[in-house]
Amino acid sequence: MARVIGCNSIDGLYLVSIEQKVLNQPFSRTEDIKIGEVVKGTIDGVLDSGSLIVNLAEGVTGMVDELHLSDIKPKHPENILGRVLK
Repeated sequence: MARVIGCNSIDGLYLVSIEQKVLNQPFSRTEDIKIGEVVKGTIDGVLDSGSLIVNLAEGVTGMVDELHLSDIKPKHPENILGRVLK
């Protein structure tokens, strides 16, 4: 089994990986995540505005605005669950 990780349309080539850590990733790009889906992530950082930078998978990060956080302030680094809004 292999996962397509890129393509070169000029040469007509696909880049694939057979590395187990790549195959185990739930998604490899933000376009693979559906709106409304519940995802797991790890907090990578907290911005001055209070928003969080969250690592969802290798090479896939997201931002959680402070308005969408629960009343409990998460710590860095911490695993969290969240629903994709857009």
